[in-house]
Amino acid sequence: MLTNFYHTGFVVADIDKSVAYYQDTMGLELLRRGESDPSKPSPVGFPGAHLKSAFLSLGNGHNLELVQYVNPESIDGEGFRPNDTGATHVAFFTKDVDGYVAEMSKRGLRFPGTPNHRMQNGKVVRKIIYSQDPDGNWLEFIEPVAEWEANPPPEGGPLVAFFHTGFVVEDVEKSVEFYRDQLGLHLVRRVDNGPAPGLSSSGIEGAHLIGAFFSMGEGHPGHQIELLQYLYPEGDDRRKDRHALGATHLCFFVDNLDEFHSTMSQSGLRFLTAPIQIERGDMVMKVVYSQDPDGNWLEFIEHISGPSPSA
Repeated sequence: MLTNFYHTGFVVADIDKSVAYYQDTMGLELLRRGESDPSKPSPVGFPGAHLKSAFLSLGNGHNLELVQYVNPESIDGEGFRPNDTGATHVAFFTKDVDGYVAEMSKRGLRFPGTPNHRMQNGKVVRKIIYSQDPDGNWLEFIEPVAEWEANPPPEGGPLVAFFHTGFVVEDVEKSVEFYRDQLGLHLVRRVDNGPAPGLSSSGIEGAHLIGAFFSMGEGHPGHQIELLQYLYPEGDDRRKDRHALGATHLCFFVDNLDEFHSTMSQSGLRFLTAPIQIERGDMVMKVVYSQDPDGNWLEFIEHISGPSPSA
């Protein structure tokens, strides 16, 4: 029923400032901006919801959606650490992470030390580091050294493509069962990172993580989901209200949303609303929100007619 990933969304305090940050500082392309009609039903579960949004891209299929809640106004996200349950990050492939860190540090982006080196057979195969945007949303930058040596990255800016959306979960085994058995995603691989000999890529001393990566399966080589469980240090439970600063969602395309909603509801998945039809100019789609077992927000969209929302 799920056909592809669509976008990852960040709730922000000021849409104009965040668009300027991602467009001018980080170099993403602004695709379009939008604003919801408070008089019409909204899939986010708030009566009279009024949202401003913007979609940005790196040109590889996945998008980043920035959402500002005008009504109800966003509550303070209270800050969160990368190991807290409910913390989310978006990972980018980067051509030269050392050069990128040096340049972005001049522009005010803060990093926890220097890039972490992942070794294999005595050789660096990946360089990784985390940072945060002005609203505290977590960003990960990855230079796949070995992959670039075999297949050099395309020409263009330092950010090459989106890689994955990461969710911090309480129990990776239970989360694997949900994403694999209920949603039907393809388990790509398991990971065991740590304990780190010093600062981990997320800036936590001696961090030990286990996780799993999921894709849409063969024929969909693009965006992935990363599920992470922190064995050490254990984080706090900071799962977010839908409109809190720091709340994040991952959006999927669905071939038949009414059927998906019915089937998933019978399997125990709870939705904020029934599917709601939304018209954006010539584009018509159905939308519904839900949460995974750890409270991470999921959005499901069926494109009905008009231009594709991914364009």
